[in-house]
Amino acid sequence: MDGHIWSKLSWRLLAIFGTLAMALMGTPTTADAPVAQNTIIKPQLLMDVPIIDGDLVIGTLSVQSTVILAASQDEVRFDERRGTIRELQLLQLAEFARLRAHPERPVNAKRVAVAMEEALHLAGFRTARILVTSVRATED
Repeated sequence: MDGHIWSKLSWRLLAIFGTLAMALMGTPTTADAPVAQNTIIKPQLLMDVPIIDGDLVIGTLSVQSTVILAASQDEVRFDERRGTIRELQLLQLAEFARLRAHPERPVNAKRVAVAMEEALHLAGFRTARILVTSVRATED
């Protein structure tokens, strides 16, 4: 009976160490996407929008993000339209904060990125992506 327990334990340890070894070696996962050589990365300023519940401001949604552009020609257009893009993103974040954010609940960064990408798409950047580097909802 003891041999059976040790056999199970050894298989579990082997699985744990195998997983750890793959993680340390940087084995690619399905979530890893290749980055094109001409990818342009543009950090954005911190964006703060109020979290409104009814007619009360109950907090602030703060988002720090980076825009990932697919081609160098998009960089010039992006720089020219940066103000308009920021306005559209602030509007999207305000709507997101009104519908989905609360100071006492975690904020889904993936949904924040989708809302901000929608603003980029409205501005004509169909292939641009958003990487949310920081998101938090604080109580006022």
